Amino acid sequence: MLAELAASHDFTIHTALSPDGAPSPCVLFDAPGSPFYNAESLTESQFLSYLNTARVSEAASPTPARLNKRTPAVPDLAYANAHPIRSFFWRHRVGAIISSLSLFLGAAWLAPLTPSLGIGSGFYNTIHSAYRLVCDQIPERSASIGGLPVCLCWRCTAIYAGSLFFGIVYTIGRDRQIDWLGWLRRPVSLIVMLLFGLPLILDGASHALGFRPGIAYANSPDFWLSWQPFSADWWLRIVTSLLATIGAVKFLCPRLDKLGTIYEQLHQRRRPRPRSTEYRVPSN
Repeated sequence: MLAELAASHDFTIHTALSPDGAPSPCVLFDAPGSPFYNAESLTESQFLSYLNTARVSEAASPTPARLNKRTPAVPDLAYANAHPIRSFFWRHRVGAIISSLSLFLGAAWLAPLTPSLGIGSGFYNTIHSAYRLVCDQIPERSASIGGLPVCLCWRCTAIYAGSLFFGIVYTIGRDRQIDWLGWLRRPVSLIVMLLFGLPLILDGASHALGFRPGIAYANSPDFWLSWQPFSADWWLRIVTSLLATIGAVKFLCPRLDKLGTIYEQLHQRRRPRPRSTEYRVPSN
């Protein structure tokens, strides 16, 4: 049970002998003032309650200051009160990320339609120029809508769309405790994330260094030379981009959840408790 919960609630299990005076078996959380809990007949709901108490205690305890003294290493109640907007976005991080990525992708793909709708080319030119900061926008490597190239090439589209898709899948698997999605919720290290992105780096470098067919073959009917959709080059761009996004989701999302959980706990502590409706009758 603990091994399954560790994969979905981001904590590490260490085993040791029960010390003198502690129940055996027992559970001890690495948090200030955490007591020994009796592990005999421990249920999942009990353990999660203990885990939540330990995390609240850890979040509220003093922490060593970072070199940058403007931001504490772990947010506490005073920090959350002083930064309500930041706290709000951390607690609603899933909706904020999904909304931002959806708007970003939607603008790139809908902008080419505006001239044909009679809105003019100003919006398209503005979006196309702005997205040049994040994409090379080579027309031969981009989709075309209404006779105009989309503001993101196929590779960048796959990167942002993959991040959106796998981020949603991660959230669904986490919230609904779907076992077969556990592989996506298991966090990875920075080195492993870079390994996921290595095929993408090699694919892009091989083009940049001239080891692959160049733009002269972009519209070739040959499957192995063409840059067009569903050619070998197109599939390499899409697959390597999606693989890189899986590594990014496995690296970032569990860490975002950990800090987001702390903000949620601080928010719960900030909320005023309802007044008691219990009345006591004085004894004679």
